[in-house]
Amino acid sequence: LQAAWNKQKNQFTLVILNFSGAKKDLQFNLKDLATSFEAKQKVYEIAPDKMTDFNSPSHKDAVSIKESEAQIKGNDFTRSVLPNSATAIVFDVK
Repeated sequence: LQAAWNKQKNQFTLVILNFSGAKKDLQFNLKDLATSFEAKQKVYEIAPDKMTDFNSPSHKDAVSIKESEAQIKGNDFTRSVLPNSATAIVFDVK
């Protein structure tokens, strides 16, 4: 898990790496940031279908980034992350 603010301090990003072969449900509490965020967040997720999947010059799209939105209201939330995945959640400051 890594968290960082952008230079302007108007976006906060959580990066979650799941090296496990199992889906994980994670709980977060952002209360200590003392910041209000918009209700919708952008989510970017990379998760191969199989551990042997990888991109190469001949297979450029074997693994891709899936973009979606999440609705996280308040400071406490739970997020499920796929096995062997990287997930970034971008929070915009109100």
